[in-house]
Amino acid sequence: DFPAQLRAAMAANQQESAERLAHSLKGLAGNLGAMDLAAQAAALESAIKDARHDELTGLLAELQQSLESLVVAINAQFPATQPHELVAVDAEQLLQVCRQLQRLFAEDDPRAGKLFDEQAELLRSAFTTDYAALAAAVRGFDFEQALALLQAAAGQRQLTL
Repeated sequence: DFPAQLRAAMAANQQESAERLAHSLKGLAGNLGAMDLAAQAAALESAIKDARHDELTGLLAELQQSLESLVVAINAQFPATQPHELVAVDAEQLLQVCRQLQRLFAEDDPRAGKLFDEQAELLRSAFTTDYAALAAAVRGFDFEQALALLQAAAGQRQLTL
């Protein structure tokens, strides 16, 4: 969303912010090896710094085209992930797993990660919207957060833990 951010900064007459945005993009593009984009960002940064407003529209249009092409190329390198097939949820099994996880999370027991991974399909199917955050907390060993998320997700399914 760089072009939109830059246009907003320019419209609000925030020259320093606009210059910083162009400078940051120049560095990021350079880190990615996108040297053409980095050069375009440098030219844009220079035009902003020197208040050459008549050049900005053209420079930004060229940069936007390059940026969009780069994003498309990057996205093409990563195949779309297949959605996980949801399995039917056995309420009793889910309740048992949730109670085990609740106990392990409360005790900061690292075995919670193993149980979580073993029951991933069941948990993903039961807690579709909350699963990603719960998985991130478990994998980050933030068992306090995982416990809170598990209890909230179980409560939405009206499971009594």
